[in-house]
This record gives sequence, C-alpha cells and structure tokens, in this order.
Amino acid sequence: MAERIEVAGGPSAATVGAARDDEARDGEARAPSHAARISMALAFAACAGLLTAWGLQGRGLDLAPLYIAGRLAAEGRADLLYVFQPALGPMIEHPDWTRIAAEAGYEHSIFAWVFPPVWAHLLAWPATALSWPAFSAATALISGLAMAGVAVVGARMWAPASVRTRATLASLALMAFAWPAVSSTWFNQAQPAITLICLLALEAGERGRPARAGCLLALAAAVKLGPAVFGLYWLMTGRWRAALWALGAGAALLALNLAAAGAAETRAFFDLLARIGDGASTGGMNQSLMVFAARALGADLPGFAFAAPMPPGARTLAWGLALGTLALAACRLAGWTRAGGPAERIAEAQRTRLMPVVMAVTLLAAPLAWAHYFTFMVPWAVALRYRVRFGGVAAAVSLGMMLFASLVFWKARGFSDDIALLTLPALAILALTSILAPERVSPERDPA
Repeated sequence: MAERIEVAGGPSAATVGAARDDEARDGEARAPSHAARISMALAFAACAGLLTAWGLQGRGLDLAPLYIAGRLAAEGRADLLYVFQPALGPMIEHPDWTRIAAEAGYEHSIFAWVFPPVWAHLLAWPATALSWPAFSAATALISGLAMAGVAVVGARMWAPASVRTRATLASLALMAFAWPAVSSTWFNQAQPAITLICLLALEAGERGRPARAGCLLALAAAVKLGPAVFGLYWLMTGRWRAALWALGAGAALLALNLAAAGAAETRAFFDLLARIGDGASTGGMNQSLMVFAARALGADLPGFAFAAPMPPGARTLAWGLALGTLALAACRLAGWTRAGGPAERIAEAQRTRLMPVVMAVTLLAAPLAWAHYFTFMVPWAVALRYRVRFGGVAAAVSLGMMLFASLVFWKARGFSDDIALLTLPALAILALTSILAPERVSPERDPA
C-alpha cells in the first residue's frame, strides 16, 4: 500500500513511486480482454470514420486561414499574415487573401489567421503541394482521429480502472454525435489535435514522465496559448519538474519561431492577440464568460462581432467567476490531501475533480471559447457517471444537451445561437458535479 501524503504542497517522490507501482499492478489486474481490445479498436475506427465523414461535409471556415497562410508564406508574403480588419468583424478582404481563396476554389468567408507565424511557414509545403480539397480531406481525417483519441485518453485518465473499457466504448460512441465534435468537424478545426496533445501531456505528468509531459504541453501552447495554464496546474499539484520542462521547451519553441519567422512577424502576432483580448467576440458559438459578464453589466453588444468593446468590470467579473471556481476545486482537493489517504486515490481525485474543471474554466475565461473547444467534456461526463454519486444524472443531462444541439443542427443545416449556448450550462453541470458531488468510494478511505 502506498505511503500517506503528509506534505500539503504535493506528494513526495516516495509516495509517487509507490502510487505508480500500485497503478501498474492495478492495470495488470484489470487488463482488457482480447474481445474488449477488438471492441475498442472497432469503436475507435467507427468514431473516427463518422467524424471524418462529418468533416468532409463541412465548409472549412476555420481551415481556410491555415491554407491561405501557408500559401502566403510559400510566396514570401508572410508580412500579410496578420491583416486584420479594423471593423468589428473577423472577415479578411485583402486582395492577396481573396486571390488565393479564389485560385483554390474556396467560396466562403475568410477568417483571420490567429496562430504564431512559424506555423504558416511549416504549412507552406502542404499548402502548395495539395489542392484545397485534398488539404481539407487530410485535415478532416486528422481531426476525426484526434477526437477519437480525446475520447480514449480522457476515459483512460478520468474513469475508474474497473470500468475503463466500458467508459472508453461509451465515450467513443457519444463523441461521434456530441455537439462540440460535430461543430468542430463542420468548421474543420485544428482544436481537436491541440486538445489531444494537451491530454497526452497531462497524462504523462500523471504517470511521472515530466520531460514528455512538458514538451507536449509546450507544443500545444505553441499553437494556442491556453494550454500554458496547465503549467500552473502542475505547480498546484506538486509536479514541479513537468512545469520546468514545459517552461524550457516553450522557450526553445519561441526561439525557433523567432528564427523561422523573425521578430516583426512574432510582434504582429502578439499585437493581434492584444486586439482580440481588448474586445469580446459575440455570437452563440462563443461560450466565453466575458461575453456573458458584459451583457450582465448591461452592455448592448451586436449579434456577431469579433472585437466588440468590453464594458468596465466585465473582464473582472469573468475572471472572478473563473478563479472562484478554481479556488473551490483547489479547496476540495486540499481537504482530501490534509486528511491523508492512499496516494493513488488522491491522484484519481486530482484527475477527475481538478483537471477537467481547470480545462473548462480556463477556456471559458478567455476572450474566445468556441463550442468546439470542449470535446473533452464527453469522456469527462462519462467518467463522472461511474465515479461520483449523482454523476449519472449530470452526465445524462449534459450529454443530452449536446446530442440535442447536434440533432437540431443537422436537421436545420445551420447554426442557432440558442442551441449553441447549450454548451455553457452543460459545462456548468459537469464542473459543479466534479467539485461538489461525493465520491462513490471516498478518497480519504483506504480500501484495503
């Protein structure tokens, strides 16, 4: 049996080692059968295939900027990456952007490029070697595989070991039809791959592999800055080495970006982020707490704008709600730690209680929190079904909202702000259940 935790700042090295041994023995005892492995492989293929098929029907609205940026970089016109309209809208009308879109046969709206410049240079070869339909199809396949991977890794981390196979199968079945995944495929988003990398980083941190964890997290943060918050999560949970690896790998990637793209393009990228952060993107797909805080304070925001002015106090209110939720989760975890108990049980509490809550809250506190960012809520909900009391009710309600939103979308072949907003109450239900609901088996009690 693992030693008891006595240091509030995190488990000792001996305790982590003992917990890892316990986890390894537990995994051997509950290794899935041959039939279960085949079932999971078939479910993975079906989930990835369905999501890829949905993606092939999408318009590529979020993918087009990646293709155009790669073509601009290949033409030596990377100075045009961060052309941003001064009006309250994300649509790009620059003649070089529209020229490339027309040459590719892309006929829909052109959104802004919001990634670090080095990625445009890395996309230069595939954007020139592949036609737009081939580029879109390849991305749809990658996104479908990534979302199926999110279902598998999330269930593997958050569900109890005794029901992990069942939770994985349920997550794969639901992922193919849940609203965050459906909307992500329709937009041909890059977010599923980022979410998968982030989950793999967090899993490596849990398994005591700080170098792998830090490098993966730095890679995810080099595409979108949000995952960098998990460096703080690792500090909260005593994983100092993983946080340091992430810091070092992040510095190396920043140096690579400067070497490949130059200081001017890098500065233009950060200027773009500052412009986005100064306003609020309105519209039902954005679940950001800043938008709801602005409206709660009486702001008359337009129906859809990319950088609507934020009223005084809106950002403070949004961050206050986010930090208050994180503080409540941290206090819950600290209570378990002070009470002592098996290290493995407390590690499970961290994974299922604090980790997905941190993922959700940090995304919601950002200026942009599109509904398709939250694919991880599917394995999170399924895991709660098996781990906490009332988890089945929370999972049924939240996933029911997501399936209903998908059904309405497919019937109407278009978006509805009211339906898109179902993501936020579903996330609130899962977060409150994660923090407040009692465990089926108390983490303070030694099962032996």
